[in-house]
Amino acid sequence: MKTIRVSIALLLLALGCRSLEAATNVVILGDSFQAKIDVAAPGDTLVVQGGTFSGNINFTKPLTVVASGTNMVQFPGTVSIQAAGTVNACRVVFLGPLQVSSNATLMLSRCTISSTFTSSGGIIQAYDNQFAGVVTATGGSFLVKRCNFASDVILTNTSLEALRMTNWNLTATASGPAPKMIMSQCVPQGPLTVTGYKTWLGYCTGFRFALYNCDTVMVGCHLYHPQGDFWAALYVHGGRIVAYNNRLRREIYGLNGGGPWAVQLEDTDAKFVNCSILSYAAAASFFVGTVGPFYYDVYPNGILVNGPNSTATFRNCALMVFWGPRNGGSTGFACDAGQIKELDYCCIYATSPLNGVSSATSIFTDPLFNPDLTLSGASPCINTGDPGGIHKDSDGTRNDIGATGGTLWNPGNYTNSNPIVFWLMPTNQTVLKGLQTTIPINAAATAGH
Repeated sequence: MKTIRVSIALLLLALGCRSLEAATNVVILGDSFQAKIDVAAPGDTLVVQGGTFSGNINFTKPLTVVASGTNMVQFPGTVSIQAAGTVNACRVVFLGPLQVSSNATLMLSRCTISSTFTSSGGIIQAYDNQFAGVVTATGGSFLVKRCNFASDVILTNTSLEALRMTNWNLTATASGPAPKMIMSQCVPQGPLTVTGYKTWLGYCTGFRFALYNCDTVMVGCHLYHPQGDFWAALYVHGGRIVAYNNRLRREIYGLNGGGPWAVQLEDTDAKFVNCSILSYAAAASFFVGTVGPFYYDVYPNGILVNGPNSTATFRNCALMVFWGPRNGGSTGFACDAGQIKELDYCCIYATSPLNGVSSATSIFTDPLFNPDLTLSGASPCINTGDPGGIHKDSDGTRNDIGATGGTLWNPGNYTNSNPIVFWLMPTNQTVLKGLQTTIPINAAATAGH
């Protein structure tokens, strides 16, 4: 048993508690939910019997909606949030459209949004929710933690902070001052397309990232793009990118001629440190009528740097480009003269590894990747990276070439799937405004903490 003393301000923020000044109103099945909203005072809590409340609902004042018992509250109609303050909803199923206006703040916890979600300048905070329909936001901000999005997410000039978000296609477009996008430990299962943002992508596992005119820091991400199209696993056009300890894998099937690049940089200023990059192509066959088979000769490519304004540096990076069961060529780097400013302490394995780019400190051999692009025990990349002190691995040894080297390699992503769990309210607690409150809690850390 531990005793923790917290100030009232911190307690109200962390637990979502309110002082005894606000009232608690009970809503049971058969009541008019809209009527209960209309008679409630701003800041009141509506404790709602689980079940379905029909009709459209409009929140015009700050309220808290909490389901009572084990059944969730269901709203089949359109729900509009137009309050000047914050509307909190816990354990609610929105079967119809959910709409948030520009002067509103909406906090969702353990809710299901089955239809479309639209925000026009709203301030959205979402914790442990399921979004089934298309999510569209214009302006405002979106704070997302441990939520799943089963359909498209479309943001326009909307700042995003996401932790452990799983989503399908995410498209974010900004004009004017660049909003911020922070994504940590997220799993984009479809393309991530971002234009005009200040972007931080940390320890995400994804499919394909396309960044246009963004200012990007990308750390510890793992991209795997296996489809037969001409997109790179990482495509950057304009802006800047600094990439540390990323694993980028591109596999190409069913394309004719030169395959796409694993990394494509156009008119951008790029810096890659301790990244592992794999580009693989396999010959595919198909039949047309009675004639065939025809073979697609797909030649994989590594890193393309093009555009008159492109510059790139690579340090301690491992690049492997190879071709499948048939003979063919493979290209490591392709660029115009002078575009690669630095290529030091890299491992490059390809038929044509450099194409005119020089590197006196790099090695040209198979990096011996494991399937997840970490290094096997026999890899020549171990302890052969930059010997400089600032580039050492976290254990103090010389830098490994590739994503596992340096101080930012962290296979646990700074946390794991077993978070610390606090049971903060084993019994009812009374919180009085202006007084320090002592709440005894039991706290246990799971393995890995």
